Amino acid sequence: MTAAARPRVCLLRQSSGPEDAYARALHAVGYATVQVPVLAFTFTQPERLHSFLETPAAFGGLICTSPRAVQAITNAVSAGALPPWRVKQAYAVGPATAEALTALGLPAETPRGGTAEALAKQIIQAPPAAQPLLFLCGNRRREVLPAMLTAAGIAWQQQQVYETQVQTNVSLPEGPAPTWFVSFSPSGVPALQTLLSEVPDVRIATIGPTTAAAVEERGLTVSAVAKAPSPKGLVAALQEAAG
Repeated sequence: MTAAARPRVCLLRQSSGPEDAYARALHAVGYATVQVPVLAFTFTQPERLHSFLETPAAFGGLICTSPRAVQAITNAVSAGALPPWRVKQAYAVGPATAEALTALGLPAETPRGGTAEALAKQIIQAPPAAQPLLFLCGNRRREVLPAMLTAAGIAWQQQQVYETQVQTNVSLPEGPAPTWFVSFSPSGVPALQTLLSEVPDVRIATIGPTTAAAVEERGLTVSAVAKAPSPKGLVAALQEAAG
């Protein structure tokens, strides 16, 4: 199949480079890809995060909700400050975040399904030490995980470490019209709607059920939902929907 004849998948995210895992996985099964960044991130309060990371004895463990939260850690402290955290439990929402934490020497648990609700249930089933968990998040974090932890009597200390801004001036690059749009977060759904005005007859896939619910709240139809928020999970969802 020629490149022009391949079904084209538009990933609504920033590419991680020539070896982008999502693009590579999709190319391997016969899709062409294009990536359109729909979110921008800025890091906030690094000094406050630094002070927290320098006092590991005050916390029972660490929760990160996205790879951006892990990047905030590397921005705030040197690798030499992290060894005391390596004896504590680290938790991640999704495999990409878990991989980023593991790269820092902080092996993280991540639940099946890669949702905040699933992670909260996992923490509640095996509570950590009595000290609060340090919960690193963005300005658009959802209430599910902290609400469930509070209800279960598990202490946590929130620190916002980045802000998410939605890119409103987005457009498709030149080339064949995509067959699929893939949305990776609820925050990116407004940009998805903008792109749909350019090519309305495109099927929509999402990286998980939380994003699917956000898309459907806008009156849009989701044709495929990844069972795991990973390249493999996305490929399986697209193949199942196409079958």
